[in-house]
Amino acid sequence: MCRKKYYQEESKYDRDKEFFTDKKLLETNNSDWENNYLINKYGITLEQKNKMIEDQHGRCAICKTEFDRTAYVDHCHKTDKIRGILCNKCNSGLGMFDDNAEILARAIDYL
Repeated sequence: MCRKKYYQEESKYDRDKEFFTDKKLLETNNSDWENNYLINKYGITLEQKNKMIEDQHGRCAICKTEFDRTAYVDHCHKTDKIRGILCNKCNSGLGMFDDNAEILARAIDYL
C-alpha cells in the first residue's frame, strides 16, 4: 500500500501535528511544547522560527507558496546549520534526495 493511502485510510497519525504525539499536551501546552522542541532540536526558540517565517514573507524558501499549515525548519544534517523554513512538500523532497546536490541536479536534468 502506498504511503499516502496508508496515512489516509489506516493511520491515526496527524500529519499537521506530526511532532505532537500526546494529544493532552497538544491541547494544553502547544506553544510551550513546540518552543522546547525547537530549542532542543535546532537551538532556536519559537519566536525565532516565527521571525524566520516573517522574514520569508510567510512563504516556503524553495517553492515560495504561502504557508497554510505546518512550516518546517530545514537544516543541514552534517553541520546542523539552519537553512530556512520550508513547506512539507519541499522539506520531504529534499529529504528524499538525502540533501545531495548531485542527485538533485540529475533529477533536474531528467525533467
